[in-house]
Amino acid sequence: MVLQKIPKELSEECKDVGYVTIAHSFPETVKIKFTDEFHFDGRVKKFSGLGEIHSLCTAHFHKLLSTYNIPTAYVDSPNSDEIVFIKHQKLPILIRIHNYSNKTFNKIFNLKEKIKLVAPIYEIYHKNHLKYPLNEYHLLSFNIISLDESREIIKLASKVNIVIKSFFERRGYDLQMLELEFGKGNSQIFLTTLFTIDKFKLKPHNSNQPNFDFEKIPLTKLREVFISFQKMIY
Repeated sequence: MVLQKIPKELSEECKDVGYVTIAHSFPETVKIKFTDEFHFDGRVKKFSGLGEIHSLCTAHFHKLLSTYNIPTAYVDSPNSDEIVFIKHQKLPILIRIHNYSNKTFNKIFNLKEKIKLVAPIYEIYHKNHLKYPLNEYHLLSFNIISLDESREIIKLASKVNIVIKSFFERRGYDLQMLELEFGKGNSQIFLTTLFTIDKFKLKPHNSNQPNFDFEKIPLTKLREVFISFQKMIY
């Protein structure tokens, strides 16, 4: 059996939709430059100024979370569309947190509409397959992380969820869903999430407020939604 290894440390330039990761001159750090690209309805779209919005939002949330003693990879923001992270190994997993039921849950539990959950649900996914949820024993069996590390990640995810949920509640929104990513460096687990708009599903308290659920936003309304998201965060 071939065991899956954690990817090598980020050191060479690599591009993904929404950002470019490049080597940084400062030791043991890596620079992330946000672009104006984003996924929408299975296609790559561009919105002028989106890279700056996502960079500033990412920096804002990492700074906020660090005040609650949550370890993050964030170091600095040298430019308005760039951030600097601690050099790390990217863990190939995504943590999806549900504070509300979704279509799948409603079908399973015979619910007619989305409801606020009594306790959050934490789902683990491999980034290569975002439809099949895993558990900590999958991660152990395929040599991704240890049981202690997987439990540490869920513990940190719980803290992040509490802080960000409170952040949006004060601004008139319920945090329905949140996606998080983590990395590892010097035997420590820390948050590496790029807080782009698609990481959140938000339910407005008032029907007059913008909707930040990508599944319900028409393409013609995206510019308005991006600007509203920016104003709400910073």
